[in-house]
Amino acid sequence: MKTARFHISNLGMFVDGLSPDTEGYVTYHDSKRYRNARMMDLRKWTESRNVAIRNAAWAEINERKLNVWRSLNDNVSVNSR
Repeated sequence: MKTARFHISNLGMFVDGLSPDTEGYVTYHDSKRYRNARMMDLRKWTESRNVAIRNAAWAEINERKLNVWRSLNDNVSVNSR
């Protein structure tokens, strides 16, 4: 299984469900299957016993939330100028 890591601070307030190590890094299963997955599948994988799979599902869910937040805030900042 190919894994990757990121620091939990990279997701700001969107860190629900992630399990960082003692240094604040989150190890997750690095696969495009999570990017292509339906939300229903991601929710199922958040209950995996494998921490890397569970983190990958939570990371994708939180990244999608972050992208929505960014798109909403980009529109606000453009409109306020």
